[in-house]
Amino acid sequence: MPETIFEQSLGLTTLPAAPYLAPDIFPAARACWLDQSAGRRVRLACWAPQEGDGNSARGVCLLFQGRAEFVEKYAEVASELTARGFYVLAPDWPGQALSTPVAATHPQRGHLNDIGECVAVMRTLEPRLAAVAVPRVVLAHSMGGNIALRWLGETRLEVAAAGLVSPMSGINVGPLPQGLAAMFASLACRLGFAEAYAPGQHDSDPAADAFDANVVTSDRDRYERARSLLLAHTALRTGGVTWGWLEAAFRSMAAVRKRAPEAPRLPLHIFSAPADRVVPAGTHTALAALLKAGLSHHPGEHELLMEKDAIRADVLAGFDALLARAGI
Repeated sequence: MPETIFEQSLGLTTLPAAPYLAPDIFPAARACWLDQSAGRRVRLACWAPQEGDGNSARGVCLLFQGRAEFVEKYAEVASELTARGFYVLAPDWPGQALSTPVAATHPQRGHLNDIGECVAVMRTLEPRLAAVAVPRVVLAHSMGGNIALRWLGETRLEVAAAGLVSPMSGINVGPLPQGLAAMFASLACRLGFAEAYAPGQHDSDPAADAFDANVVTSDRDRYERARSLLLAHTALRTGGVTWGWLEAAFRSMAAVRKRAPEAPRLPLHIFSAPADRVVPAGTHTALAALLKAGLSHHPGEHELLMEKDAIRADVLAGFDALLARAGI
């Protein structure tokens, strides 16, 4: 794959190559390793614009995945963004997919000590992003939405617009109030169970994860495409959440709410699914009010970017409208 001026400006050509495991249904990414602290590294996937020679672009879109996801799952989304003229960068967050596991005792456990570990990935990338003189935009899903808001509140880089798709502003914990669930998670961590699975959580087993039982998408083809990657590549699998992840998530969501009045005022839009069974949609309404962000409601499940064609098209049209308002 020829190197583009953007990749050279970002310094990606100096980073070690990493595996990229998606089939060639969509344009391939260049993947590389980005070193973090404590000997850890994260995988970064990069897609060049489809038109031209990849040396000019409308902007850079930072594509933030959700918990337990992997960059290959977003190849279709990346292809739609590169068709719009964007250069796309997407990291595997610490503790999931091919990035270094955080749980010392069990690498597949979906564990984080602090969502700030993910924010730190973006802080590491900032000098590289600053070297590229094109607009920067964000498209973030679920946990990635929380990470985006945390990062946007810290960075001095100019970001032109951010679209948050089903952002993690709450967690469906059944009949428990959010505050009580947060207290239980904090207590479990203090008792030494931070890296233990929370109740009902377990290792990823894609062979047993039938489409009819899933709660994230109503689109069978896209669900099976992602599941086939997990079946073929065990390294991409991330299990359920630990008590430590839950505690970190509740703490990070509270931090976003607390800092909302001082949040940077950029064009911001939340895409929410009222039928979401992962993040309570009512928390999206509350977050939009706090951030003075746009809010739209869409049919479908939690993963709106992995939904049926008409639903996805509506969300992407909303993202296009957000970019237009930002003058991009």
